[in-house]
Amino acid sequence: MVPPPPPHSILWQHFRESREFTRGALAAVVNVVITYPLAKLISRQAFEGLPVRAAWATLMDDLRQQHLFRGIGPPLLQRALASGAMFASYDFFFHALRRAKYGAAVDAGDARAATDMHEEAWPVRVGAAFLAGSSEWLLTPLERTQTLLQHRKYHTVFPSARATWAAMAPFGLREFYRGGSAILMRNGPANALYFSLRDVAHDALPASAAPSEAWDAARHFVSGAVLGAGISSLLYPLNTAKMVMQLEYGGAPHRSVASTLVAVVKQRGGVKGLYAGAHLNAARSLFSWGIVNAVYEALGKHM
Repeated sequence: MVPPPPPHSILWQHFRESREFTRGALAAVVNVVITYPLAKLISRQAFEGLPVRAAWATLMDDLRQQHLFRGIGPPLLQRALASGAMFASYDFFFHALRRAKYGAAVDAGDARAATDMHEEAWPVRVGAAFLAGSSEWLLTPLERTQTLLQHRKYHTVFPSARATWAAMAPFGLREFYRGGSAILMRNGPANALYFSLRDVAHDALPASAAPSEAWDAARHFVSGAVLGAGISSLLYPLNTAKMVMQLEYGGAPHRSVASTLVAVVKQRGGVKGLYAGAHLNAARSLFSWGIVNAVYEALGKHM
């Protein structure tokens, strides 16, 4: 194994950020493989407003037709890139803001990753996390592709991710970024809440009497799970708007987040319609963010 560069060398920051990217990406891969069927079930509820039993029936039909994991490629790539970028860009923006606040010399003397600097003031954490979350907007085409491939309406229209991209190409770059405004509005605040509260949530859980890696991993899982479920539930209407926007295709007009939310409320007979699938989404987020948080921390001990 090639040793890392010295902590105070000019290469250290790039090494640290690539390590953060790898930790985040691997954690996301584990998460997507485990939770993909549940994510697909939620998408059926969110777009069609189906009750649980009806949505479950469509999923069982997918299983019989060997479509259960259809479309997993884009979310696997998207979540790996997004999660890796989230942790790496958080580290980048965190240290950039520290240099602006304290001076380059002070920050260069601290080689720790941003997620290990628990004592840093909240404005730096929140600012770095918001910027990191907002930058994930660049990956909107992958999330858009996942949404189209997951939905049964397009099973015969888009046989693969490549076919989906080829079909969208004639409509221009804007077609790839449908729903991007909802993603921007969702991910910035979500990241700010997650990175500013993850240490608080972890420390609020009781520590074991004797040092225990298993208990510490459980604390990371639970703290990530609680935060993930809470944050995703709080911002769920934006997720509904994103999915409705991204399932419109081709000549359909590009609607704003506000107009989409209003249309969903009218179509589904009230604000409750914005939360179709929210309980399953909370359950998925419990597992997803618990897994990501625990795997990310576990990898940090071996990298």
